[in-house]
This record gives sequence, structure tokens and C-alpha cells, in this order.
Amino acid sequence: MTGPSPSWSPPPVQYPQPGGQVAWAGGVAAPPVPGPPRSPVDVGGVLRLVSGGLLVAAGVLTAIACALTMYAIDGFSDGSPFEATAWSDSGDRYPTPVRWGIPMAVVATVLVVGGVLLLASRWAVRLRGAAAATGTAAVGGVLAVGWMVGSYVGGLADLLRETGADVGGGSEALDTGGGTVLLQIALWTALAAVVPLVLAPVADAVRARTTAGGAR
Repeated sequence: MTGPSPSWSPPPVQYPQPGGQVAWAGGVAAPPVPGPPRSPVDVGGVLRLVSGGLLVAAGVLTAIACALTMYAIDGFSDGSPFEATAWSDSGDRYPTPVRWGIPMAVVATVLVVGGVLLLASRWAVRLRGAAAATGTAAVGGVLAVGWMVGSYVGGLADLLRETGADVGGGSEALDTGGGTVLLQIALWTALAAVVPLVLAPVADAVRARTTAGGAR
């Protein structure tokens, strides 16, 4: 005696889902579709933006310093102080006039131009050589001007102290003006821009090597 034969039914047919996806049976998730490879971050471009911003800031500070007092000398018998800016002074007590305005203005212009070129070179590759050269020249210029002003003001302060000691305690004293202080801040700001400026080509080389290795 034979029992009833088992019933047979065909397997369910899987139809394509909207969007070209296929439903997988058995509760198994479809394998993820690999997307396009992500390009590495443009670290060199970011470094150029940082360097360019620092150079522009240094140029603006140098331009402002031109209009401020570089140093002042108090303690004269008539009570009127001697003040000197980058363009002129307030008297004839010291025969050597201070004329730092032209080099400071030139350096401020080169700093701003170099900073703008570095900012633009983030997207314009052809400007990177000129931007690096201009930025380097600007840093060298502000370093020279800062050393010139600082050495002059420091030497004059030492001279007044020595003269006062020789005559039995003179009352003349030199005060550093806001222009000198601002110029020193601009100098250190420009020097800080050198670090990302030097590291940017290194980051470009690493990015090119990584991109070439991922394309193989």
C-alpha cells in the first residue's frame, strides 16, 4: 500500500525590483554596491590657504604700523616729547630723520600680494610657483624691515641710558611706540606663514603618490 505522493511546487520567481535591484530570498541582504573611490584630502591646498591668510594679515598689520608712532622720547626740559613715525618726526633734536615709511609700505604691499596669490593658488595650480616666490620675498622683506626698526630703536634706547648714566642720571627715556610693536607682531605672523608654505609641496607630493597608488 502506497501513501500519497508529496506535492511539488515550483520555487518562487524573483522579479526585479524598481531601480534595477533584485530581492534576495532567505533574508540575505544584497551585497553593497561599491561607490567611486574617494580622492584624498588636498592638504597642500589647505596649507596654502593658511599661509596666504597669515601673509595677508601680516601685510595689513605692517600697513597700519606705518601710521603709528614708532617710538617716543620723554623727559626733556621743555616738557614736549619727541615722537617719530615711519614717515616723520616731531622735532629737530635728533638730526637723523626716520624714514621707514617707504620700505614698510613696499613690504606691506608685497605681503598682501603674496598672500592673495597663495589663496588663489589653492585652485589655480599655475600660480603656485609665483605665489611661493612672492611669499618668500615678502617674508624676507618684513624680516629685514623688522630687524632695521628693532635694532635702531633698541640702540637708541641703550644710548639714552648710557648718556643718562654719564651725566649723573638723565631723565630722557625712550618708549616703544605702537608702530614698532605692531611691526614685530607682523614679523612673527609672516614667519608663521613659512611653515605651511614649506609643507604644502610636500603634501602635494604625498597626495600625488597616494592617488597614483590607488589607481593601480
